[in-house]
Amino acid sequence: MKFLLFLLFLLFAIATLHAQVKPLVGTYLGDNQRNFYGNVAPSKLNVKWRTPLGSGKTMFGTSDVRTWKGAGWTGQPLVIEEAGELYLIQGTLSHHLKKIRARDGKVIWSTSVGDVIKGTPTFIDVGGPVETRYTLIVGSRSGFGQHWRNGTAHSLHGISYTTGKILWRHNSRATASNSRDCDASAVVVGSKAAIPLENGDFTIFSPDARKTHIVGGFPAPKISKQYPLFRDSDRELYGSELCCESSPTMIGSTAYVAAGVGRVYACGLGMFGGARVKLDCGGDLNGTMPLTNDGQLLLGIEKQFIAG
Repeated sequence: MKFLLFLLFLLFAIATLHAQVKPLVGTYLGDNQRNFYGNVAPSKLNVKWRTPLGSGKTMFGTSDVRTWKGAGWTGQPLVIEEAGELYLIQGTLSHHLKKIRARDGKVIWSTSVGDVIKGTPTFIDVGGPVETRYTLIVGSRSGFGQHWRNGTAHSLHGISYTTGKILWRHNSRATASNSRDCDASAVVVGSKAAIPLENGDFTIFSPDARKTHIVGGFPAPKISKQYPLFRDSDRELYGSELCCESSPTMIGSTAYVAAGVGRVYACGLGMFGGARVKLDCGGDLNGTMPLTNDGQLLLGIEKQFIAG
């Protein structure tokens, strides 16, 4: 009888937790349209606490090792409400993703992904058991100590919001691009997620740990579709600088991506989806495009690769 009561209490506690976990800021720039900037700003700022984010080593090429500190330049914290308490999810250049209690800076868990995290995670509720239901999709550099071309590049990870455990990881394949990192933040549409990797692959996948398969002895996400965001002919001008560093912006069921080869792609996420060129302006497009209230995308252009 006592065991039955305990089991009922445990199930009730888990159900309560499920109902009370809510992302307030769940991805880079707040939402799939990349246009949430908060609501009411305070009249002044006062320091309540400090939590060191640490430092980590990362590689350029095969021998250039550098130490970076703090958080990356697109590394915003997520804000998650859990049972009335606010928590931050912060990626760091120390290789660690951290869950931090917002009221006092206490680190609840800290998980290393093997290289520096420059971008912002994306939160998704995939359903199922509490340990894997709330998943954080996290991009990173390709892996400290790995050869950038011949080694593995586990630069996309699924991490449990509840426990901090790594649920799955994706090995970005080597392409003509000179990078296998992932700076972008995923968009979530239904049960699927989509993200451009720096190898140039726009990748649509399931972030659900229950649908993984084993690759190299570790769970990997189920990939629905991948297609490139560069052309072979781009190599004449861009060489190997073919990577995509921006995060996609959703308009309806289409993801719009600013690619490093100077084009804006409209990427379909459905069964018959593909990448269509919407704008070819040249240059090196690295910035994410916020969607305005009147349905326009704001595009920043870096003039590298534009003559003159």
